[in-house]
Formats: sequence, C-alpha cells, structure tokens
Amino acid sequence: MKNIVTFTRNVPRDSVSAYLNAGWATLQVTSDASKLEMLPMYRDLQTSGEECTVSVDLQAPLHIQRARILRPLGAHQGLRLSQAVGYDYMGNSHFEFGAIALTMRMIQAMYPLCKTHVCEPLSKSIGDRKFNLRAFGNFDTDAQLEEYMQYIKEIQDNKRRLEENPRIDLTINDTFAPDVWVDLNNAVILSYDKQFMSRLQSHLMATFQYMDAPVVKEEHHA
Repeated sequence: MKNIVTFTRNVPRDSVSAYLNAGWATLQVTSDASKLEMLPMYRDLQTSGEECTVSVDLQAPLHIQRARILRPLGAHQGLRLSQAVGYDYMGNSHFEFGAIALTMRMIQAMYPLCKTHVCEPLSKSIGDRKFNLRAFGNFDTDAQLEEYMQYIKEIQDNKRRLEENPRIDLTINDTFAPDVWVDLNNAVILSYDKQFMSRLQSHLMATFQYMDAPVVKEEHHA
C-alpha cells in the first residue's frame, strides 16, 4: 500500500505502545534495549532517555466505510458507535471479518493522541449554510493532516477512485448520502455533521467499554 507521508516525532516512552498497538508503525529497538525488553520485534525505534523517536507511515486511504447517522441524535446519546450509526454493506471482503472492530481497536490504542480536526478547505453547503468536514484521528503535524485531506478531497472530487466508492461526493441533503465515514486504513472518522462529531467521543468510550467487558459464560445445568 502506498504511503502518503512518513513522519518522525519524539514521544514519551509510555506512549510508544499506542503506535505499535494501532499498527501504524513497525518498530524495533536499535539502542538502549535493556529498558525496552518487551519490545523485541519492532523496527526504527531509537531511544534516548525518557523519549523515543518513532517513524510512522500514513497510508493512502483505500477502504473507507460508509455509514449513516441514526437520528434523532439525542435518542442514541452515550451508545456505542455501532448503535449510533448504520453501516452500509460495502460488498467487499476488506470491510468484513471484523474490519470495523479492528479499526475500533486501532482508535482505542491511539485515543490519547487523537482529536477532532476542522478541515476548512473541505466543505459543503446547503443554501447559505456552510459545513466543514471534521476528522477525528491522530495527525502529528499540520502538513500530515493537509496531505491526508488532499487525498480525501481528490476522492470527493472523483479524481481518485477506491475499490468501493465512499460517496463523499454526494450533497449533504441527498436522501441516499452517507454522512459519516470510517477510514479503515488510518483509523480516522470523518463527518460534516458538527453536532455528531461533538458526541463522537462518548460513542467511542461506550464502544471501548463494551469491547473490554469480560465475556460472561452461561452456565448450563443438566
């Protein structure tokens, strides 16, 4: 898969696992290995004191899951993301076999580093009202975010085609238009709905809590 950009940043030692667990970086201890005995299999990790230098590749978004926000929003407040949106059937195996669950785990691993970014160059209008695209994810630099959003704009403008069309090009008030998207490759959630995005983190926290809940085995009596 083509990488959009490779970025390097210094991160606290206790944040390194977030990158590793999310699958964004494959790292290896190249120095000071005695302090990182639990990380024997990773590449391109250099350690110095309390910080580590991490190189991460941002991938070109190839598989973007379409979804529709379930309304009214208040009726789904605090529920899991899967209960707050309806996912479209994409007709492609890349979107099946637990792909959404894996992406939720990626977001969970990166969650302390994630935030919502307002992408003003990407906007849609209804009459005089303007709606900016919002992206929830981990972008370490403005340049990285701009590079990523350029890919999304090309997809929206039908200048770049994916295996399955995410239909970002449709107008907001189109009856059949999706209004939230999940980038499976980069663990990014996108939407033009400002109110939904302000509630997204509560949906994600409910999702994480559900995923981490212990499995209760049913007792069978003869």
